Amino acid sequence: MRVYATTDDGRRFLYSIRCDGAGCDLEIKPNPDISRSGWMRYGQDNGPGTTRLEWDYCPDCNRKRL
Repeated sequence: MRVYATTDDGRRFLYSIRCDGAGCDLEIKPNPDISRSGWMRYGQDNGPGTTRLEWDYCPDCNRKRL
């Protein structure tokens, strides 16, 4: 789950990413090394007119998922 915050002047920014694994409460802050952190993002897009779905998983939940 992507968590966004809003500044006083109304700009939105990514504050943190929470794991979508069942019962997991891990969270990571955006950082330059996030691509090497083991966190994975998966998605599903069924074409025009449908809702795009996305999930974020911490390294432990990603291993369990596979």
